[in-house]
Amino acid sequence: MKADEKKYLLTSSQKKQILKVINKHMKKDSYFRSEVFNLYFDNDNYDLIIQSIDHPQFKLYYSYRHYRPLLV
Repeated sequence: MKADEKKYLLTSSQKKQILKVINKHMKKDSYFRSEVFNLYFDNDNYDLIIQSIDHPQFKLYYSYRHYRPLLV
């Protein structure tokens, strides 16, 4: 199984435009009222991201993910 992940830096305006389009095709599930926080760790030389850019067969990264319900 191969996972493909691309990351982009968006402006606020671009984010609004994308959400406007994709929200027409998405259905809310039981987790839709939560925030997801991802924190990725690397060293001062950015070795992990540099290695990742080279598209190795296996990628090594350290991350922390946290889900928090939205306060409505």
